[in-house]
Amino acid sequence: MASLDHKKGIKKDLSPHLVVEVRAKSIKRALKNLLENAGRYSTESYIKAYKSKGLAHIIIDDNGAGIPVHQRQEVFKPFVRLEKSRNTKTGGVGLGLSIAQDIVHSHGGQIQLSRSPLGGLLVHIKIPL
Repeated sequence: MASLDHKKGIKKDLSPHLVVEVRAKSIKRALKNLLENAGRYSTESYIKAYKSKGLAHIIIDDNGAGIPVHQRQEVFKPFVRLEKSRNTKTGGVGLGLSIAQDIVHSHGGQIQLSRSPLGGLLVHIKIPL
């Protein structure tokens, strides 16, 4: 996670004792997609990683607008964007969450979206240790 240090405005709480066997480039890509979304759509974001009950937990939350409950599964579909202008300056092409979900699932994990205590989106990733 040291390579994420260049991201401005991201508060980190990363367990130094968390070791997970993963395909590093894939997980890095998934986290990059999620953190870029948090940075793009909020002014404050946070990443936390810890282990509990045989799982690595990674939580990313922000104070942005969030994603309405009825759209939380839809946003995992390729090319789905909630920002309707289709302007790539205000968002990507709609693949970031789809790619992140595929990567997490390929590691036997789960990814869930919910409302953040900060008011925006909370992404909770669970990967078996």
